[in-house]
Amino acid sequence: MKEKGEWFLGGCLAGVVVLMYVFSCLGCATTKCPPCVPEQEVVTIEVPVLSCPVPAQLPPLSYPEWPKPPQIVTEGARKGFYADTAATQKAREKILLDRIGVLEGQLNQYRGEDTPH
Repeated sequence: MKEKGEWFLGGCLAGVVVLMYVFSCLGCATTKCPPCVPEQEVVTIEVPVLSCPVPAQLPPLSYPEWPKPPQIVTEGARKGFYADTAATQKAREKILLDRIGVLEGQLNQYRGEDTPH
């Protein structure tokens, strides 16, 4: 059987541990957090920019007009209308492809490239 002194020492240690736990919980519960103040920081990054010449002005696009449908619909008039529509479509596509080629050429000049991709 244990002596009274051992029981007393064990009780004191257990009491100290419980008191430390209670004080640590009370300390965290009563401590206030500092107020949150957002900070703003301005960062300036200087990037060198090469000067480029002003690109040449391109003429405005001018498309051929779409053909008008025939007033009197016959087999020949309808075929002619569809043929004219197809020719107009091809002419418009060629104009746009030429314009794309010119714009790619200008872009390649800015890049310093001689050959198109």
